[in-house]
Amino acid sequence: MGFDMEPDGAGGVLFAWVAYDKAYYDQFLDYVEQISIQRIDSSGTVLWGTSGHTVWNELDFQTSYHARVAMDDAGGAYVVTSGGEKTYGQHVDAAGNETWAANGIVLQAASSIGWDVDTNPRIIPDGAGGIFLVQTDYEVYAQRVHIDGTLPWGAAGITAAPVTHEYEAYSGATIDADGFGGAVIGFRDWDNGAESVGGLRFDGSGNVLWIDRNLYDATGNDEISAVQVVSDHKGGAQYVWRRSVTEEPVKDDIYALGVNAQGQPPAPVLYGFFPDAAELRYRGSACHRYDGRQFRLAPEDGLRFPGQLPHRIALRSDRQYDGRLPVSAQ
Repeated sequence: MGFDMEPDGAGGVLFAWVAYDKAYYDQFLDYVEQISIQRIDSSGTVLWGTSGHTVWNELDFQTSYHARVAMDDAGGAYVVTSGGEKTYGQHVDAAGNETWAANGIVLQAASSIGWDVDTNPRIIPDGAGGIFLVQTDYEVYAQRVHIDGTLPWGAAGITAAPVTHEYEAYSGATIDADGFGGAVIGFRDWDNGAESVGGLRFDGSGNVLWIDRNLYDATGNDEISAVQVVSDHKGGAQYVWRRSVTEEPVKDDIYALGVNAQGQPPAPVLYGFFPDAAELRYRGSACHRYDGRQFRLAPEDGLRFPGQLPHRIALRSDRQYDGRLPVSAQ
């Protein structure tokens, strides 16, 4: 079943998991999920009981496949799960005691956001003792939660990425802190059969600073999956995803793309240290020369962004580099 592990902020780890309640099954011959949480310090000592602390023994949920955990910057933790068209959360202090109401609180519900809710929400610390939450179902929803359980963005949170028409749907959202009190998000965009990688950034008040539904477009019937985002903590981020080619020859490739704080891919740069090189060429087109030692590849020189990096770069000196940018040639 679902399992998640994150650092506790003090050299140890937090983890949460979903498992079947065997005693309930033995008595009623029915499956019921229970969600537990545990903390282990840097010496390997288990802190919250030998079996962890059971936060929910499923009575209200319909199905809970995932549990997410995040630290609170004070030795405690948050745990979040979804089921029965609701997303629930609970906070546990450094001693392993629940600080919110029994069975936690509803962080988002289908009745407040207008759709069903994702069974796989993601959470991260917000840098102020609380958490950010993101989940998708047709659209990308985000929520902020304070340590006392209050929801500063209201019961519905924000619709960070609304769909643009009825034949569009987003899924698989992931999140990371942006280093400025907000967060960056990555997601998969399905648009009338075409798939792409989308991204956005919001600030600590829930204002969307930029959004791009087409950071990378798959071609033909190719599929996008497993979108991940990692912040550079300067407002920018790195996106990684899997592109599956569905026609012969069938294959899966891993792609990556970086964006700056405004959501734009930076200009690719190649550093060449060939004093005899008069010019740099990419696929037969002359590229810009700066000072005889540094060369810049620009999009107008034939390098397409996002997603495509050169496979072969040739210098007039007939020395070549095969691979990725940037490179310091020796």
